[in-house]
Amino acid sequence: MTANYKPLRADDAEMIARRSTVLRTVLLLVILSFVLFCLLGYYYQPAGGNREYARNQYLLEGASHEALLRRLKTILNCNTPSNGFQLETHGDHYLLRNFYAPERIVHCYETITYTTHGDYTFLENVVPLLERWLAPVSIALYAPGVDLDRSVALIQYLLECHEQRALVRDFVSFHLYFEFE
Repeated sequence: MTANYKPLRADDAEMIARRSTVLRTVLLLVILSFVLFCLLGYYYQPAGGNREYARNQYLLEGASHEALLRRLKTILNCNTPSNGFQLETHGDHYLLRNFYAPERIVHCYETITYTTHGDYTFLENVVPLLERWLAPVSIALYAPGVDLDRSVALIQYLLECHEQRALVRDFVSFHLYFEFE
């Protein structure tokens, strides 16, 4: 069975050309709007470049910081986990949860925790990350065999010797995991 198609008339070709021109124009406008939006978002700096801008905006609108936190607590209905050390097993791995827990207690509704994983070679990135993030960071370090000693030594260096140790102590929780041996 073959399909019967009507041949195109001259005015059909004109209509198709007009529609495709309109579609191309609309598509171009959408793409330009998107690019402009992205550029504005990338280069936009709040008044004074202040990191507290968002918080200050809410305060200007009449809501106190405490009122906003109460509202977030109600909306999120989250539970702040314990910062206590725990030895756990997961499959064929040990997990030393909260091998080091931060000194600053932050409730689950107050901020967002940056969570990442790596090995001891990643630890050189912790301080630059903290300087930009300025909020809780949770790091799970894979530390098999002799890497466990290296990981612990580097964590101790960050906590005791690094010039930004106060920042590390306030915000970073370290968790170590490794295989059974």
